[in-house]
Amino acid sequence: MPLRRIIVSVTTAVGLALAGAPPAGAVVGGRDAGPDTAPFQVALIERGQFVCGGFLRDATTVVTAAHCVEATPADALTVRLDGVDRTRLAQSRDVAAVVQHPGFEWKTGADDAALLELAAPVAESDTVKYARLATADPAPGAELTVTGWGVTQAGARTPATMLQAARERVISPGACRAAAGGTGLGSLMGRGADGALCAGSVTAGTGFCSGDSGGPAVVDGVVVGIVSRNVDCGRGYDIYTSVARFNGWLTQQL
Repeated sequence: MPLRRIIVSVTTAVGLALAGAPPAGAVVGGRDAGPDTAPFQVALIERGQFVCGGFLRDATTVVTAAHCVEATPADALTVRLDGVDRTRLAQSRDVAAVVQHPGFEWKTGADDAALLELAAPVAESDTVKYARLATADPAPGAELTVTGWGVTQAGARTPATMLQAARERVISPGACRAAAGGTGLGSLMGRGADGALCAGSVTAGTGFCSGDSGGPAVVDGVVVGIVSRNVDCGRGYDIYTSVARFNGWLTQQL
């Protein structure tokens, strides 16, 4: 099956490989990430194929996007981690349970968050760390780093081998809606705006793409967003699920 796609329109969701419109896969305009860039990053595998990203919350819990696991049973999923080369990740864990946020809406992308309970624990080490989750959104203008193995250009179908990292600037929801209203992103900032974090720049040429869904956006070592949806890889604004606004739900015990 293809990579899970980022939600790119009010009615279309995109994943790993391509977006419904132009894909939103691996990080666009990024660079190879080092082992310390996102030591909590994981790859979500469905029936042997890479579909999304995610991040390790604690020894037995992974956070990802709800659209990555829509209608997917736990026994079809595996989490791989510990490294930056997607084809040589050192550890693998089966998934024991999948919990989507109860408010998730496929059409709008609202409440796009999910938790995965691992069948066996993962210990922290020199190369694996648990993510620190934000309790407040970063201020507009703050610089975030997004990581993922998604495609590196719109239309591509093959995920990146090496973990990619790109930098974006946080934008206020109002400014994001105003600037993106003509692109279709304005609709995506509607119903789900209360739980969304917007970032990017129309001319920057960087951002997330298909296959990056579910991965982390980080400011000063703290995860502030979950890769969720956009309209055009690296050419507009990106929408993340706000970790701070869902912190209570994301930190629940499974």
